[in-house]
Amino acid sequence: MTSGGSVNNQYKQWQIGKKAEKMAEVLREKDYLVHMADDLVQAKELALALIEENATVAVGGSVTLEEMDMVNTLRNGPYRFFDRYRKDVPHNPDIVNIYREGVVADVLITSVNAVTMQGELVLSDASGNRVAGLVFGAKKAIVIVGVNKLVKDLPAAFERIKDIEPMNARRNNHMTGSAQEGFYVEEVNKKRMLNVTGIMHYGGKFEDRLHIIVVKQEVGF
Repeated sequence: MTSGGSVNNQYKQWQIGKKAEKMAEVLREKDYLVHMADDLVQAKELALALIEENATVAVGGSVTLEEMDMVNTLRNGPYRFFDRYRKDVPHNPDIVNIYREGVVADVLITSVNAVTMQGELVLSDASGNRVAGLVFGAKKAIVIVGVNKLVKDLPAAFERIKDIEPMNARRNNHMTGSAQEGFYVEEVNKKRMLNVTGIMHYGGKFEDRLHIIVVKQEVGF
């Protein structure tokens, strides 16, 4: 006899698969270059296959990339990596220069906060470097997203961004009201997280630029 937990997991995996297929469908309709991955291991292999040797590479702040151990791979690979996570960076006055260099890298690897059912990519930043690199700066962008990022529409995307903001605030040591309370608190100060929001409506403006790897799992925030 199958346990209730196993049965529930079976149906959850079925639904996750359907969500991944739908996400890929709506993104392809907007001319993004879509790749499907069963898990983060395969997603990482797909992403690295898109990067040429000796390319300059930057990453956006992303729990998904942390779960993939992408930073250590880039540090030790045949790339010129703009390493925003060096141990000295939080105390280094040149951190903003690293961000700026990364905006115009050959390749940006990142995630986004939400993907709408209309094929829009939505992301919010504290500094804006991820938004700038994704929407135009980087020559090639590789976006890795799990099915948990799929939302109905733009209002739902903005709600999702606010819902996960307290976790991102704590992760980045922004001791805001959100980081203390566990839910979004609107603040006007230098510690706030949501300063810049980008929306991409269409992915086909530049040939072979915007690649999206849809992971058939719930990953990241």
